[in-house]
Amino acid sequence: MKKIACRWSLRELRTADLAKKKQTVSSSITARNIYLAGYETTAVSAVWCLMLLAANPDWQALVREEVVEICQGRTPNADMIRKMKQMKMAIHETLRLYPPVVAESRVALEDMKLRGIHFPKGLNVWILVVAQHTDHQNSGPDAHKFNPGRFANEIKGASSRNCTCRSGSVQGSALARTYPCLSSRY
Repeated sequence: MKKIACRWSLRELRTADLAKKKQTVSSSITARNIYLAGYETTAVSAVWCLMLLAANPDWQALVREEVVEICQGRTPNADMIRKMKQMKMAIHETLRLYPPVVAESRVALEDMKLRGIHFPKGLNVWILVVAQHTDHQNSGPDAHKFNPGRFANEIKGASSRNCTCRSGSVQGSALARTYPCLSSRY
């Protein structure tokens, strides 16, 4: 589809029909990219979670026991998955150690000063997510270790400074609390 869009000349794109076709092609490419990005990040996060559980047999046993107890030989459904606290903790810990998004960017919408640092309007600030998640001040002295127990009190209890992020959102949002676990558990 991209090749077709690239072959159109600017003169042809000025007509309404071709402009609509280009918009449709562009929308289709964007939708496909969003779908594939979501699929890939979920798949990679699932692989990391399985690897971490395999490397930590105590947590693997806890998660397996919980799944067996809740599912009782049945195919898991959404209600069963919502009850899996140990699995949710393991997924959150995996996302903390191996976040699907490496960095986030923010733009200063106005001149501001934060902790003595001046940020001029229009400045792009890049935040390395993994550095934030593995900072000892944010996640404790065992910040680099797989410890799903830090999420025993949900996301809010996992950080001493209450600044752990999930899915590019501030940790308190409903999407940040729910989506990563549901998409990874399905």
